[in-house]
Amino acid sequence: MRRVALAVLFCGLFLATGALAADKDEQAIRETILKAYQNWAALNPDANDAYYAPDAKLAWYDLTPLKYAGWEDYKAGVKKGNEGLESADLKVHDDLAVYHKGNLAWATYTWTAELHLKGGKVERAEARGTDVLEKRQGKWVIVHEHASFPTPM
Repeated sequence: MRRVALAVLFCGLFLATGALAADKDEQAIRETILKAYQNWAALNPDANDAYYAPDAKLAWYDLTPLKYAGWEDYKAGVKKGNEGLESADLKVHDDLAVYHKGNLAWATYTWTAELHLKGGKVERAEARGTDVLEKRQGKWVIVHEHASFPTPM
């Protein structure tokens, strides 16, 4: 009976340790996405080098153009788009959902953009986001991102 109790205890500890690791990974994934949005809002895409995979072959889907090829292309495109902005306020909503299996994860969320253009005009929009992340050298990085705006019915 004592052996059974010890086996149950060890199984419980093993499962609890796995759950804690999963919670830690989920928190790290959430932080990666939220930090990336803080950097986009600060109009500082260079700060996102730490959060986006640098692979030249990766595809990124933002609002425009149709596709970016690699992180450097994506970053350059955002910098060009930022030229017309005074400031930006980007807020990821509370519906951020994270799913992960091993070293791969994906997240879905909605977000709000309030863009302050040079000249005083303000544009607001609701948008959707999907990120795919990979754990590399112990750190979660975004390997694919897709942003879109819903179209009116």
